[in-house]
Amino acid sequence: MADGKLYILGGGWSVTGPDPTPSAVAIKVMVDWHEFNSSHHWELFLEDADGQPVCFDTPTDHSPLSTGRFLGGRA
Repeated sequence: MADGKLYILGGGWSVTGPDPTPSAVAIKVMVDWHEFNSSHHWELFLEDADGQPVCFDTPTDHSPLSTGRFLGGRA
């Protein structure tokens, strides 16, 4: 990780389709020492280039793509 960016060698693509193509998201979470051994909640949202939420055919248009919990600790 450098300058706030997570570098992944060979992890990009430039052309996909025409069928849906599997993809992945990688994140790095840093937790202050006083938040160790505490449960934390996270949500992943998808936005377009203008910062607007990308909506799917769901009962709630602005639902996160994924959610979860993690326990802070030492690596």
